Amino acid sequence: MRIVKRVDFDVPEWRVTGFRNIHNHELLKSNEVRLLPSHCPISPDDKSRICIFAKAGMSVRQMLRLMELEKGIKLGCLPFTEIDVRNLLQSFRNVDKDNDAIDLIAMCKRLKDENHNFKYEFKIDSNNRLEYIAWSYGSSIQSYEVFGDAVVFDTTYRVEAYDMLLGIWLGVDNNGMLCCFSCALLRDENMLSFSWALK
Repeated sequence: MRIVKRVDFDVPEWRVTGFRNIHNHELLKSNEVRLLPSHCPISPDDKSRICIFAKAGMSVRQMLRLMELEKGIKLGCLPFTEIDVRNLLQSFRNVDKDNDAIDLIAMCKRLKDENHNFKYEFKIDSNNRLEYIAWSYGSSIQSYEVFGDAVVFDTTYRVEAYDMLLGIWLGVDNNGMLCCFSCALLRDENMLSFSWALK
């Protein structure tokens, strides 16, 4: 996908100028696709079962084997792996979903107070939950002004503990080194979220 930034009447706007749906690499085999993070979903029911098993003191391997037996599937054929379960358990340790968003906004405000070049924007939804937040350091903004003629926006699958996407704007400097221009957390993976992030 090619995206170009155009300025009409002093208003910057991003436009998609090209899209090719052709892969330039070999695709994974069907039995390998299930190992991609985006294809390793852990259903809400499985998540709650895993939490119960963890509270009961079961090891991750015991959890997986028990779930395979319960579902009547072959060894190693769950839609998620041992690493996915370990990451899930790690992500839920020391997480305070209600206060962490407030703490993040407070931290951004403090950084803005300390350095007026720090930028951040956020939006709270109708349920008083953090819907989006984006932030950028002054040095990242300066890098964007110099090297921002070609920008990549990439997102992770999900940040498990908060069920949000992490988006990162990247570019390349004159030495071929990656520059991080900005970061964002997005509640949903939809056009409204991405439109907000790009603005």
